[in-house]
Amino acid sequence: MESVKGFFDLCVNEASINESTIKTLYKHGYRTIAINYEVNEEEQVENRPQGKKKRKGENQANEPEKSLFPQVKPFSPIEGCDGLTVLFRLTVHLATKEFYAKISKMSEFKKFHIIAVLPLNQQIFSVCCTEIEADILTFKSHYKAEFKVLRKHYNQCLAHGYHFELLYAPTITNESSRRVMISNAHSLHVVGKSRNVIISSGIKSAVQIRSPYDVINLGLIFGLNQAQSKMAVMQNGRNVYCHAVSRRYGKIAMLCTNVAPIAGGEECTQMDVSVIELDDDDDEDVADVGHQLKKIKT
Repeated sequence: MESVKGFFDLCVNEASINESTIKTLYKHGYRTIAINYEVNEEEQVENRPQGKKKRKGENQANEPEKSLFPQVKPFSPIEGCDGLTVLFRLTVHLATKEFYAKISKMSEFKKFHIIAVLPLNQQIFSVCCTEIEADILTFKSHYKAEFKVLRKHYNQCLAHGYHFELLYAPTITNESSRRVMISNAHSLHVVGKSRNVIISSGIKSAVQIRSPYDVINLGLIFGLNQAQSKMAVMQNGRNVYCHAVSRRYGKIAMLCTNVAPIAGGEECTQMDVSVIELDDDDDEDVADVGHQLKKIKT
């Protein structure tokens, strides 16, 4: 697990990444950033090649399949930016849960530290709240979301470990995007009192970068109080990363057993700790471990 610290900007578009942008972010005080790559299910369907009749002698099975993922560019440390942590994030524009199930099993999916989902309809949003393992739920910035966040959905997302993301760059570059983002922010305030909200940039160029303290002030316009605004660029960003680490490494269980009393006759005893890694499908193993834990006497 990498060491991360604030301030956090968990959505820096990969097209805007260059040495100047990184140094500007660092100068403003950001110490953890996430380079954002996107996969759009609707675009994948539209760009899917139509089936052609196979000619005699052709072997289409040997043709390489085009990757669904954008090419991740390796990041090289920049001089003068000591202590900067750079993560890779994937934002999935999702219309069906089958698409997510497909890409989540691919090896390229594991290259990304943080996974964000952008539901494209009400049905998939309801599925995201209960079934899909991700870290961030984000919104489109240029027009109103096609799903409505209800209090029940909000609480389900909180229980599932999601954080809701608001982007500030669209609000300072486009009037319609500003209206949409403020509307989304206030809907989160109405149904969930703005819990688990992060504010990211979503920048496309270095001139759109703003200081974390300016972002904290902007949080007041988004319906957050001062404490929530600070958490949106600090503690909540770290919580997203911790949730992402636990999602990637899966379930573990620790068994602690008494080995021998400590010299001197004290009541405390030395403990033998065993760590067991469990897969997502090992529900029976989880039950067995829980049964063993109940039998252990401390």
